[in-house]
Amino acid sequence: MPKLPVRIEPDRIVADSVYSGTNLRLVMAWPNPQNQSKGVAIYTAQQAGDIIGINGVFHGPTDFVVANDLDVLKAGYYMKKSAAWTF
Repeated sequence: MPKLPVRIEPDRIVADSVYSGTNLRLVMAWPNPQNQSKGVAIYTAQQAGDIIGINGVFHGPTDFVVANDLDVLKAGYYMKKSAAWTF
């Protein structure tokens, strides 16, 4: 899988910006590396236990969401140029 443009670290998530804190969650869509005409949904967090209840984070129409527990810190879209997606 191509390298994702995010870093999950113990004290922050680095995406379009740096989101400092703990118990942060990230929900994102990304092109499927096996079939570029389809996507994949990625649900991840700094701690494995923070995945529990992640569907409670509103992650509707945007490409990515960074949240602290259920509080959305940022919801946004990628810049999409052909197959390249970037923040």
